Amino acid sequence: MDSAQGSLGMSHPKNPRQHIVPRIYLKAFAVDSPPEDWPAGRPFTPYVWVIECSLKEEPVRRAPSQLLWQRALYTLAAEDPSDPSIEKYLSSIESVFASTITKVLAEQPLSPEDMAALAVFTGALAGRTPGMMEHRQSQVDEIQGLYRQVERGATGSETASDEFWKGSDEAGRRLILTTAGSYASVILPYAWLFINQSPVPLVTSDQPVTHLFLHVDELAGNGFPPELLNPEAQPSDRAFVSLTPLAPHVAMLSSPLLVPPTDSFYWRSSNIRIAVALNEWTRHHAQKVILSKYRNPYGPIREHAIELERREEASPRASGLQIYTKRNRYWIPSEDVVHGHGSHVLIGRLTFTTAELESVRLAAADGELVEINVYSDGRQVGAMRNARFISVASEPGQPSVIEMVL
Repeated sequence: MDSAQGSLGMSHPKNPRQHIVPRIYLKAFAVDSPPEDWPAGRPFTPYVWVIECSLKEEPVRRAPSQLLWQRALYTLAAEDPSDPSIEKYLSSIESVFASTITKVLAEQPLSPEDMAALAVFTGALAGRTPGMMEHRQSQVDEIQGLYRQVERGATGSETASDEFWKGSDEAGRRLILTTAGSYASVILPYAWLFINQSPVPLVTSDQPVTHLFLHVDELAGNGFPPELLNPEAQPSDRAFVSLTPLAPHVAMLSSPLLVPPTDSFYWRSSNIRIAVALNEWTRHHAQKVILSKYRNPYGPIREHAIELERREEASPRASGLQIYTKRNRYWIPSEDVVHGHGSHVLIGRLTFTTAELESVRLAAADGELVEINVYSDGRQVGAMRNARFISVASEPGQPSVIEMVL
C-alpha cells in the first residue's frame, strides 16, 4: 500500500489511482442506496463497510473508489504513466468480468467460457496484490543472485547477468500477466459457484482470493455435506481449496476434494456452518480488513468469534509430529523430538517420547510413512519423507524411533 494515504484514498491527480481490489469487483459488496437516516439533500455515494480483522473495532464506510489503491502500482518504469500496459490488461479482464458477474448475480445459466472468464479474473485478483507481487519478486531475486554468483565465479564479472536480468526488478509486476492464466488453469477444472441462502452474508477482504491446503475431513467438519466431498479422497490427502467471494450470496469454490455440481455450475445451500467457515477463511487470510455490504455481517456470532480467537491465542502452541501414511494422518504430541542420524549420516532419524502410544502403534501398523512434519511451539522445525518406525514404545516414557528409508 502507498503508505496510509493509499489505504484512505487521498487524491493525487498527477498519479492516477491503480486499485489493488478493483471497483467492479467491490460493486456487489456495496450499499447502493442511502440508509433510512441519510440526511435529505446530502449527496450519496455507494459504500462498503470496512471491518478490522479482529472484529473488535467499529466498522467505517468507504466508497470503493476511495479504497485499496496505490499510485503507479502496476506502471512499469519505461512506459508512459498515462498508458500503463498492465493496467490495460487488468482492465480488459475486468470488462469481461463485468458482463459475467451480471449473469452470476441473476443466477443465469453459465457457459464454460463464462467460468473461464471468472477463473482468469480470480487469477488476476490473486496476483495483483502487493504481497503477491513482492513474493514473486523475491523468488526472481533469489534466482538472479545464484545466476550472478555462478557467472562471477566463472568470469570474474557480471556483464552477461546485467544484460540477461535487465528489467527483472519489475518481475513482480510483469508476472501478473502470466500468473493470472496459470492460476486460472489450476482452479478451472474444479470450479463451481456456491449460492449462499443462509442468513449469514459472505464477506470479502483486502486479499479477496483465499488459497488453502486442507484435508477432506476438515471440509466435512466445516459443514460440507457428503455429496460434495470427493469419495476417493483419503484422510491423508491434502489439496488446495480456492475461495473467491463474488457477492454476499455467491462465492466461487474450487478444489479436487470437492465434487462440482453436475446439472449446472451453481450449488445452493442454507447451511450456516458453510457460510461461517468461508467467512473465517477469508478473514484469517486477509491482510488488515474484511469488506462487507453489512455493518455487522457476523451478527450474533461476532462476540463468539472474538472470544474463540482470544482463547486460541492464549492456548499453548502444539509440539509434536504430523505423520502422513498412504491412507491416514496422525498427530503425535511430543515435547522432546530429537533429530539425528542412523547407521549412515544420510539416514535421518527422529527419536521421541509421547503419551499417545495408540497413535504411534496405528501409524507404525500403516507401514510406510510418506511424510513427517515436526513442530515445536506451533512452528515447523523439521521434516522427513519416506520413513518407517524401527522402534515403537510399549509404555509412556520409552522412546520411539523413526528412520528414513533410502
